[in-house]
Amino acid sequence: MIRDLNDPALASSVMETIKSREAELDPRDVSEAMVTVAKLSQKGKRQQAAFEFFVDYLNHPRQTLQSSAIRGLGELHDPAARPLLAPIAANKVDAVLAAAAKAALAELDQKTPLVPAEVGDLRKEVRELREEQAKLQKSLDELKEKSAAAKKAAGDEKKGEKPTEK
Repeated sequence: MIRDLNDPALASSVMETIKSREAELDPRDVSEAMVTVAKLSQKGKRQQAAFEFFVDYLNHPRQTLQSSAIRGLGELHDPAARPLLAPIAANKVDAVLAAAAKAALAELDQKTPLVPAEVGDLRKEVRELREEQAKLQKSLDELKEKSAAAKKAAGDEKKGEKPTEK
């Protein structure tokens, strides 16, 4: 496997192969190739080239390529990826990409040496609080729907009652 050779010079060749053959490659192979690019491009110009490569795939029409690019950004360990990954992690529409972004952010929190441990812990806690807030909002919305349904049912019952005579 190319990754086992640990030769950073191969990263550009892998990126070229992905770009030229993305439609015909198996999604699992593309995902592994993107991780290989990230692992081989941990420093300097190669890291910047890999970062730009992954960013180009964030809006790709194929979800599997988007997810692979998100994973690659996490494995690249570049703190500049954080502002790109955070909104994807908060995405309520696409759970697959949100989960990939959360995993990538967790990888960044764990492996990015430039961030003190306390900041990493705080970021993790903020993400957990956002998830809890989303769950609470969903519960609140469900309760509002039930309340509205109950009020409607009560109103329908009153309309169906006959007036009582004294």
